[in-house]
Parts: sequence; C-alpha cells; structure tokens
Amino acid sequence: MQLNQTSMTFDDFIQYFLPSYIFRLYRGIKKIYKASTLFSNVFIIHLFMIFFRENNKSTDLYRKVWEKRNSDKEAKDIDKNASNIRPFKICVPHSLLDDLKSRLGRAQLNPPSRNSSYSGFSLEHLKKLTDYWKTKFDWRKNEQELNKYPQFKTKIGDIDLHFLHFKSRQRDSKMKIIPLLLIHNWPGSFADFQEVIPILQTSCVEHGLVFEIVCPSIPGCGFSEAPHQSEFSAKNLSEILLALMDRLQYTEFYVHGYGWGAVTASLMARYYPYRVKGMHVNMCFALPNLFDSFIKTLIVYICPIFINKAEYNIIFPLKKKIRMLFQETGFLHLQCSKPNTFGYAMTDSPTSLAIHLLEKFHFKKNSGHLELQDEELTEKFLDNLLTLVTILWTSNDFTNGARFFKQCMSDILKRTYESEIPLTVPCGVAFFPDEIFMLPKYMMENTVEDLVSYTVMPRGGHFAALEEPLLLAKDICKFVQLVDIRSTLKIK
Repeated sequence: MQLNQTSMTFDDFIQYFLPSYIFRLYRGIKKIYKASTLFSNVFIIHLFMIFFRENNKSTDLYRKVWEKRNSDKEAKDIDKNASNIRPFKICVPHSLLDDLKSRLGRAQLNPPSRNSSYSGFSLEHLKKLTDYWKTKFDWRKNEQELNKYPQFKTKIGDIDLHFLHFKSRQRDSKMKIIPLLLIHNWPGSFADFQEVIPILQTSCVEHGLVFEIVCPSIPGCGFSEAPHQSEFSAKNLSEILLALMDRLQYTEFYVHGYGWGAVTASLMARYYPYRVKGMHVNMCFALPNLFDSFIKTLIVYICPIFINKAEYNIIFPLKKKIRMLFQETGFLHLQCSKPNTFGYAMTDSPTSLAIHLLEKFHFKKNSGHLELQDEELTEKFLDNLLTLVTILWTSNDFTNGARFFKQCMSDILKRTYESEIPLTVPCGVAFFPDEIFMLPKYMMENTVEDLVSYTVMPRGGHFAALEEPLLLAKDICKFVQLVDIRSTLKIK
C-alpha cells in the first residue's frame, strides 16, 4: 500500500504499519466501540421512557377489547345520533378562492442573504410554485375531477364525517367482495389515494376478488368536521372509523394506512381483531422492543449479510441517519409542542402552508437529496401538491390537524397503544426505500405476531400513493390474496 499523505486517514496509517490480521482485529474493536455507543444511547432513552413518561393507565376499551360484546357496545355508543348517509359534492365558495388569490398576490418573498450551505427551500422554487398557483392551477377543474368519485357525509357522534364509497358492480357474480378501508395521513387528504383506487378496483379481478373501497377524510382534515374534544387522537379515530364501517354494514374488512393512517389502522387491528381481517401499511406504526432490537441491530451491524441491503440502508450509516432525522424533523418538535402557534401561521398564509408541505413532500420522496431540482416541478407534481394544499387551506382546519398530530405523537412516545394488546391479525408491509420512518423486517416482526408479507420496493418514499400508485396497489392486492388463500385453506 502506497501512502498518500494529502488524503491519508488514520485508518490508512494504521493499515500501512500493522499486519493485516491485527488491522482486522482493530477494525472489529472499532465496530464494537461504535455499537457500544449506540447501546448507551438506546439504554438512556429506554430509562427515560421507563422513569419519566407520564402515568398511563389503560382505558376501559383496552381492558374490554377481547370481550366481543363489550367492544361492539362501546363502538356503537358513538353511533347513538345516527343520521342517514347523505350524498356530497365539493363546492368551495368563490369568495374563498378569491381570498386565496389575493393572499398569494400579497406574499412577501424577500431574498435571503447569500449562504453556500442548505438553509431551507429556495426562493426561486417558491416563486415558481406561487406563480403556478396564481396563474395556471385550476382548482375548479380538480374539484370537478374529485366530484366524479362517489362522496358522502354521515354524522357519527358529534362529527360530520366525509368519505368516498366505491361499491362493486359485481355483487351478483361469483366474485368475492373484499371491503377495504383506506386511511390517509395528516397532513394529507382522501385525494392522496385518487390514483390508487382505480388500480385496486381492477387488480384483483383475475383472482376472483373485487374491492369495495371506503376512504374517509379524517376529522379536522378536508371535508370532515373537526373534532370537538381537546385530546382527539388515533385511538378516537379508530372508534369513529369502526362505527363508519358498521353503518356501511361491513362486519369484516381489510385496512390500509400510511403516516397516522398506519397508526390508526394498527389500533383498529389491535382493538377489533375479529373485525379486521388484515392490515397493510407502508410506514412503521409502533416502537419496537428497544433492547431486543438493539441486540439484533448489533448483530446486523457486524454481519450485514443477514438482511436485505435496502433494509440495511434504513439504519446505516447510523451517524448520517441520525443527523438527517434531526435536520429534517424540526417541524415535529414545533407541531408536538405548540400546535396552535404552528397552525395559526399555516392557516393565515397559503404560501407558508404550500412551501412547508412542498419541502416535506420533496424530502420524504427523495430522502438523500435536500435540494429540489427544476425537473421535479412538473405540472402533475404541482397539481397533486396544490390540490392537497387547497383542500387544507380552504377547510381552515390546519390547527385542529396539528393538535391531532401532537396527541398522536404523545401517545406513541408514551407507548400507550402497545400497553396490553398484541397485534395478532395478518399484517403486510410495503417498504419504500425513501421512507424515513420505517423499520427493517427483523424489527417489524417484533411489533406483530403474523407478518404475512414484507415487500422491499425498488423506489418511492413516504407519499407512495401519489408517487408509486401501481406498486402500492399491487402490493395491497398481493397481501389480500395471501390472507384470503390462507383463510380458504383453513376453512377447508
């Protein structure tokens, strides 16, 4: 080995002077040292969660979940004031759209001081976004497209819930009807699934299965009424969505979710395993056992041949991943600590709302690249984003959504959702490589008892329904087929 003093590292220096077997021993000790540092961090976090988390007693629902009669009664308690299901069409008032354009025209976009490092979204791309929104984006055209879907509203408890409901036209044929509940994230909307739904409607037909799809707007997002209780969380949402499926007369169903939709889907599967036939997600929905995960991670770190390369890249290089999470999750701290402050700012300024969502949309779609490229600002990309932004801004409910986010995150960190109830229903996971909140298969197996499928996708990120609708829809279909085949074999 030749020494190049200008680019020589300490490891190069050691390797040059030491025998190869001693150098390999040195590298092994170095790996163990790094792993022990990781262990100490995990251990400290574990101690904090044990001794400093808030007192968290299980609710009656948690204790009664295995008693079918009691759980059904509790789910129907919020259904006392049931009213008829009403057809619904989106019609945003002209005054709101005029106000939106007026605010966009008054946006103050001052150039920042020159800085070579990445400091957030660029002024150039922000101007392109606002110009497109003001001059080219046609909300009425998008509204007309959304109104082609069968939309309804129904009162569940004190919330007027908006949802899509796609019924099968083949009920009288030999096709097997599969009810499927799709739950979006926050921030997000039912429109996130607009390209997935048509694929789902046809993808399983050749296997004798046809989906009947229910896609609600979560309360406080889009066209559903905001929750009236102060601590509305994914647990409350799971009860409301179960009541919705009751009203639609689906005694058993599959559920798919991403983001907080994935957390809600997991709660429905935990609380009502006799109702949920299977759960499919494309994001992790619970914290794994820290000690067990650490031991397995240590083994994988030393011997990476044990797992898929894409799964390995979820965690390593550890330093880079941790730095990326701290750099790109600042909004989490603000939303989890001061949702009102954050929500008021986003509600008042459509430009702020758009740039916040565009930056997060881009990062979660391309986690390795902070800077947005000009070629990414396609008309389709901007239309998808601005449809979501317009729905959120015109509904004037961003603050309520931020409160929902805070409560859900609080429950996750306190491990409220995993306190007593195992997740026993069949589970499927679609792993998209640019999803930053994901667990490798060996960790996911710690959070569920029946992992039927874990698919490593070739591309895509957090917004898989918008980015890769075909890959996502086919994986949902594959998962449902596997569970259905198993169920059929058990019956026989």
